[in-house]
Amino acid sequence: MSLSHRTQFALIAIAAFGSVVGGVLLSYFVRVDACYMCSFQRFMYLLVGFFALGGVLMPRGHRLWSLLVV
Repeated sequence: MSLSHRTQFALIAIAAFGSVVGGVLLSYFVRVDACYMCSFQRFMYLLVGFFALGGVLMPRGHRLWSLLVV
């Protein structure tokens, strides 16, 4: 089974945004502030998610988006 580039980028974006949302919810419910490393890691996940979202919305440049995601 071979997935298209758009599907692969969509899965990466869902995983990245899901990780950020999970971390924010966990810190909210446990009532613990995120450390600097956690905040930086969330920012990096958001960056990867937005690059992957760019690959979903503009699939013609999938090689560029692949380089940016990695």
